[in-house]
Amino acid sequence: MGNGRITGTVTEKGSGLPLSNVEVKLERSTRSGENAKTYPTIIESTVTDENGSFALPFQMKLRYKYRVYTEPAEHSPAGEYLSEKKEKIDLIVSPFGYIEIHLHKTSNLATEYAELNVDHSNVVVLNVPNYPFDRIQGVYKVRAADNVGVYWTQRYNSNQYKEGVKQLYVAKGDTVVCDVNLE
Repeated sequence: MGNGRITGTVTEKGSGLPLSNVEVKLERSTRSGENAKTYPTIIESTVTDENGSFALPFQMKLRYKYRVYTEPAEHSPAGEYLSEKKEKIDLIVSPFGYIEIHLHKTSNLATEYAELNVDHSNVVVLNVPNYPFDRIQGVYKVRAADNVGVYWTQRYNSNQYKEGVKQLYVAKGDTVVCDVNLE
């Protein structure tokens, strides 16, 4: 295939600000299929300049697939696979924020267990009959500059369920309190 060069920028979601001094890597792996038994190998890396820009020269070969990615501190990772004709990739990373969950019991319903999920990641299953309520259940790191869902399921009377959800906007570096009320 020949020599290639990928250029692009790394910016922060929400603010659009460029991120400088962030490492950007180019990895290579075999194409999917029966013979795809190799793990990705980093073949090039560079650091973004003061404008968040980067350039990665490399030699592209047909039997491989390529991905440009970054994992900056205090931001979520981002990456994109290359196509033969793509020469520019802009990576947008999300900053982090936090959700602090306060757990409350609002009735005498005989709850057996409750399951909490933050942004579709199972964070905890609670043995409710022995659980201390009206306290902070936990603080969770989440992608900021976005809406984040807090979901819960409550089981009672052996086979009955109640569910709840709250959508919260979390800004960069903020801690948002979410009150979860179980019946």
